[in-house]
Amino acid sequence: MSWEDALDYCNASGLLRIESKDDQIETERELRRQKISEPVWIGLRQSRLFGFWMWANGPNVGSWTNWKGGRQPEHQISHHCGVMEKVDGTFKWTDEDCRSTFRVLCEIR
Repeated sequence: MSWEDALDYCNASGLLRIESKDDQIETERELRRQKISEPVWIGLRQSRLFGFWMWANGPNVGSWTNWKGGRQPEHQISHHCGVMEKVDGTFKWTDEDCRSTFRVLCEIR
């Protein structure tokens, strides 16, 4: 599903927000347990107006991040949505075209 469809799908709890290394480790553990290795949508979205990255439920990305290459992406206008992508055995955050189709990770409430 697209990022917007994923947002609708996770309506009750929201798309996954990763705010710490512990959150990242727990999420990766679950992805490995379920044998998921392809990219998955998370709640990251780039502000089209200002260019900074924020979580779908409002707050800006905090001081802890896990970007592929060590820094947030600065790509084409259409790549405004965030995924976790497996890179060298670990999952990193990166951007994708919001219309791309991936699995989704929702928050657990």
